[in-house]
Amino acid sequence: MRALVIALVLSGCAGVRGVALRPASPIPRQLLFGDPERLDVQLSPDGDQIAFLAPRGEALGVWVAPRAEPARARALGEHRALRTSELTWAADSRHLLLAQDASGREETHVYAIDTVTAELRDLTPGDGVQAKVLRVSRRRPSAVAIAVADREHRLPDVYAVTLADGDRHRIARNEGYTTLLVDDAYRLRVVGRPTASGGYELFRWVDDRPVALFASSAQDTIKAHLSLDADGTCLVVGDVHGRDKAALVKIDLDTGARVVLAEDADADVLEVTINPRTGVPDAAAASYLRKRWHVVDPALTADFDALAKLDGELQITSRSDDDRFWIVALDRDTAPISYHLYDRQRRAAADRRGDRRSAPYRDRGPRSRSDRHRCGS
Repeated sequence: MRALVIALVLSGCAGVRGVALRPASPIPRQLLFGDPERLDVQLSPDGDQIAFLAPRGEALGVWVAPRAEPARARALGEHRALRTSELTWAADSRHLLLAQDASGREETHVYAIDTVTAELRDLTPGDGVQAKVLRVSRRRPSAVAIAVADREHRLPDVYAVTLADGDRHRIARNEGYTTLLVDDAYRLRVVGRPTASGGYELFRWVDDRPVALFASSAQDTIKAHLSLDADGTCLVVGDVHGRDKAALVKIDLDTGARVVLAEDADADVLEVTINPRTGVPDAAAASYLRKRWHVVDPALTADFDALAKLDGELQITSRSDDDRFWIVALDRDTAPISYHLYDRQRRAAADRRGDRRSAPYRDRGPRSRSDRHRCGS
């Protein structure tokens, strides 16, 4: 049998004798590992400007452009960003917040960049600092809520930091919690911590003391999403209590009443888009082979119907305060991620470009469903 197989192989090789085989050209490393043309595209709260990270020389820089004229983008000084940086607009629509490890020592600082003067200010100065933005609020547009770990035990305290001068006011001292949720007035409302058994417990924060809210076991641990509404009266969680798939559940902090906002029969609901005024998710997505969105607020049904006609899996990256304009990202397996400005009045999306590094290699046809599953798409 082995001799027969060898003979067949040799005869097959003989059949292609004289045919010149040209090796396929390798994909250039720059297309795989270089910086994207656009990254982390964000719309200002007033809807007038777009900010993003993009190459500036040999590094990424922070850029801004008028919403209506993206070709007029300008870099903000010489400030460098990283591909791991997190870019967020402050509520005043003048300052950008950049969270990154600029020193390379695994110390994350939060910086404010004035988009008018290009001045950069470290809002969390000091050595050994770990910081992250907790919330920006229209009710306190001149400040930002930041979690700052700069004490020996490395758990973050909660601060309100003034954008103009970096003045810090401590809202709460942390004595053992890993989750810290503040409302739009920058009041600490909910805290949480893991339990020794592998579960998680959440508490209301009342008069500087924790009041038990609920706990989950290791099997029913809280899934990805966890947020607070603008007024601090409702908690929204990805909850699996009494079900085998995580649903998006809203919990009244005063009464404990639960309302299921969105659920999917086949997968956990893990992604949301949040109403910029109420702070409550008004649509949520689950991924089972492909991402599918579930509309919570019927007022958005026509928008998601229009966006469903675009090619790619949808992500909503930012929304203006009046909710007329959205920045949406489309992720496809045959092309790089692209960003679009969506106008809700016109039900139309304009291309704002994105990561185009792989454009010459994008026309390779869609992967099969089994391939998408294996690759974690």
